[in-house]
Amino acid sequence: TASCDTEWISIEPTNGSSGTTMLEIKAQGYISDNNRTATITVKGKNNNSNIEKKITVIQEGEKAYMKLLAEELNFGANKDSQSIAIESNCPWTANIKADWINISPENGTGSTSITVSVTDNNGSTSRDGIVIFYNHDYNLSITLNVKQYQSNNYIEYTSTMMLPIESIDWGANILSHTYDNDKG
Repeated sequence: TASCDTEWISIEPTNGSSGTTMLEIKAQGYISDNNRTATITVKGKNNNSNIEKKITVIQEGEKAYMKLLAEELNFGANKDSQSIAIESNCPWTANIKADWINISPENGTGSTSITVSVTDNNGSTSRDGIVIFYNHDYNLSITLNVKQYQSNNYIEYTSTMMLPIESIDWGANILSHTYDNDKG
């Protein structure tokens, strides 16, 4: 029989018959700056004698990381969405810093595709926002810059000034005139 003193290691098979048996030992991923150690115990019989062997497993910790495959997304004025990939070996959460930006999913574990959506920009200026992906346990954060251009549908206008009639100098040019002799 084979057993381990930790839950982060699995062993297949845990039982075998006489002769040679190959053990498959798998360790779960481990994010840390430190190593961890486990002991596997294999017990059996040889010529009516009990045999016990201990195997020490040392797993090196993997450094936590997060990476966006683009640092900036640009959108036109209309409601739209784009996908971006995040690569990570740890859990992450998104903090959206603009009310016109939405993302899905807003948190996850590991690498995945994220959909970034924006609402219509009906204003006359472009707008900028950010989404911060973070993991507080490993002190990691990365920023996605989101830019949305202005709408071309806004109306330009000029103001008209109204003046009182008495301040206007009236004049006219007469282009043609008809004179009636009977009426004067």
